[in-house]
Amino acid sequence: MSAPVRMALLFVAFTGASLFLLEPGLHLPFFSDDIGYVQYNEFVHALSLENVVAILDPWGQPARDSANYAPVHLLAHALEWSVFGNQVEGYHLVNLLLHAAAAVLLVELLHGRGLPLAAAVFGGAIFAVHPANVETVLWIFQLKTLLALVFAMGALLVRQRHPAVGTALFALALLSKIPALFALPVAFAFDWLSGPDRAHARRERRWIVAWIAIALLCSVPQFAAFDRGVSPPPLGRDIPEIFRTMVAIGGRYVAMAYTGAGTSPFHAPDAADSFADPWWLFGGVAAVCLAALLLSAFRSRREAAAWWLWAAAAYAPISQLFPFRYPMGDRYLYFVLPGLIGGTAFAVRDAWPRIAAFARSRGVLPPSPRTTLGAAAATATVLVVLFAVLAREQARVWRLPMTVMIAAAENYPNGLPAQQMRVYKAAGRGDAASAAAALRAARARGFDSFMDIETDAHYAAVRRDPDFDAALRDIAGDWIATIRARDVPTHYETYWLAQAHVLRDELREAEAALDRALEIGGDFDSRIRAQLIPLRDELRRRDAAAAAKAGVDEGADGS
Repeated sequence: MSAPVRMALLFVAFTGASLFLLEPGLHLPFFSDDIGYVQYNEFVHALSLENVVAILDPWGQPARDSANYAPVHLLAHALEWSVFGNQVEGYHLVNLLLHAAAAVLLVELLHGRGLPLAAAVFGGAIFAVHPANVETVLWIFQLKTLLALVFAMGALLVRQRHPAVGTALFALALLSKIPALFALPVAFAFDWLSGPDRAHARRERRWIVAWIAIALLCSVPQFAAFDRGVSPPPLGRDIPEIFRTMVAIGGRYVAMAYTGAGTSPFHAPDAADSFADPWWLFGGVAAVCLAALLLSAFRSRREAAAWWLWAAAAYAPISQLFPFRYPMGDRYLYFVLPGLIGGTAFAVRDAWPRIAAFARSRGVLPPSPRTTLGAAAATATVLVVLFAVLAREQARVWRLPMTVMIAAAENYPNGLPAQQMRVYKAAGRGDAASAAAALRAARARGFDSFMDIETDAHYAAVRRDPDFDAALRDIAGDWIATIRARDVPTHYETYWLAQAHVLRDELREAEAALDRALEIGGDFDSRIRAQLIPLRDELRRRDAAAAAKAGVDEGADGS
């Protein structure tokens, strides 16, 4: 069977499996980051020359809005919007097809690097149905992650025969999502493992220089944009606790990758506040074992080395050396899993002759090749089925925004989503005191989206409570401090800066912010003009009242 036919058949199979497993979440509406990236992003609503230029500008408003420089991602959303508009099913289908393509490319990479085809297909199937990947596929704005992995694996697959095409694909991967940088050390490792005598090795190494240059060029605007993001709360109280928590999070990822358990939206693990913390201990052991496997494979110049390096390089950006608001996420495993799958598969392949030799030396007759192959196939099948069952359950979590928040709150009772759910439930009961306490706890966890509460009628009853209002005003004050610290706030940020001032009854500051938002220009212009009319009327009324009071006071003093 030719490679194109094999890839087409695998694509159909992986697409069909994904459609069945993920069907519960294929109608999830625009949710969370989808709203800013797609639903209300003026730059993706028209493929005009002006918008395309703004998206491509490393220092432009789209990069500032998203705190990311990922123009391929935004341009892809612009294409989707031109076809699907507000119909979310189309976006979900595109994500699903890209995920199936990524699984096919993984099969081809594994097989092309020497893994038997059957084993490579099982590796691709495990990736296709892994429950940790459900979030990436069903969350619309994660198109960037899917595009980046497809482009990166495509680059690694074709670079030997078509280095120029591989270089272009690598650039597209970085311009979709910068963590696709993992492909650069993997390309080095593939070259090194191929040996110095390969005919085109020298030519490919020249192209690696182009990869390095592209990586540097893409990294500069990305780090500048990332630096503008909201500063996350620390992982712990001091450096030892922060380090333990980082290692503990790594342990959770290893467990999730190899068992499929522990998936959740909006992870919020507690800090590892003790050296006896079980996740810290497990994470430390797992890190030592994976490092030993990597070093051993490199010393022996085995294929597994490149794949363990893949996992390590893909993990580095999510290790919390650069902290995120949410320090852990199912979607962060998407780049790491192919490396772990490949490393494990090649390590098992390489270790089997030694295991058989050891058995013979002890007088134990090793199983026949046919028996061994059957046992391996049965084990892989059980793993694929187990992951598929877990993926189906996880897809049900992602069917509605509320079910996502409920699952996050159940999995992490002390996390930010749990506190937000407590605010929501207390407001529904009219329990203003409990709602205010939960809102303060959410603020301590980094919650700053005062607008979510200010604009939702569900909170109307508790909004009249002074304690709840004071807590919400404090959060609005946090937003004001964050935006004022930025050199060039965006239209969106400036509009909500004005709303924060209104909430705090700082109407002069609100008027100035609205005027500034109009100067910047954007989707909220009509809303701003409508808001300025009553705002200025109220300011004139207050000025008149103040002048009248001043006149009365002067008259009283004169008398």
